[in-house]
Amino acid sequence: MPKEFDAPEAPGTAQLSLEDALLLLKNLHDLITSYELSDDQELISHCRAIAGEILQRQDEGERRTLLIRAKNLKILQGYDCMQKKPVALSPADLEELHAINLLFLYSQGINQAQYGLALKLQLAIKETVILINSKTAEIVFHRNNNLVSCHADSVLDSLGTESQPLRKIENRRQLLPDVAGADLSSPRRVRGLRYLLHGLENHFADDATLWVSGYDQSPVWGKLWQQLESHNEDGWNLLDRKLVGEIRHICISPFCLGVPHPSAAIVMICAWPHWGAALP
Repeated sequence: MPKEFDAPEAPGTAQLSLEDALLLLKNLHDLITSYELSDDQELISHCRAIAGEILQRQDEGERRTLLIRAKNLKILQGYDCMQKKPVALSPADLEELHAINLLFLYSQGINQAQYGLALKLQLAIKETVILINSKTAEIVFHRNNNLVSCHADSVLDSLGTESQPLRKIENRRQLLPDVAGADLSSPRRVRGLRYLLHGLENHFADDATLWVSGYDQSPVWGKLWQQLESHNEDGWNLLDRKLVGEIRHICISPFCLGVPHPSAAIVMICAWPHWGAALP
């Protein structure tokens, strides 16, 4: 507690009431949003530091109550990977991001290393990815929270949680080599990798095999396979060969990728009523 607010007759014992703390946080929110208009990061950082001090000084029960009442106050800080700068965030903002797995901790290291894969994930998706430090995570989500840094496993967990809109193939391709070594024992991660590959929201939960033509195959076989495998759809599960070039040696399996073979195509032609009936 700053000396100006301390009780002279009993120094070191003064405590903010919940109402006083909430009033201060509201004023700090107003100052932060005002300073953001002029992009005065030094004053914003000072205001956030005071807000953090107020929250940390409360015991856990009072802090929970205070955060509920201050849920829309932008008194916390995170790193916006889309804007590539620190931004003011409310407890409600962090809760929402956490619910859709787009909130991560900073990684260990300095400079670019502290972002982990967050900047590459941001290139691949349209929603904003946010990083926060462990102190902010502890304030908002308790000490035993499940937030992690942005690495291969957590990226696929994020992509496999729900169908966030993805960007073009060129953007997604940059992320693929970094997630190729992820642990695919989790169905959610498999779903995340599949979604990163095909990029189609309407097929997010589809578990049909994704096909990619072999490097020694004629493009004609790929076109024929597309007609056979997806003759009632749009051929969504025949992937661009360039997209999977970095990872196909790792994740070809019944639940992820398959390579169409001419012999299999002939079998399907014979089995398909519309064509097989016309064959001798």
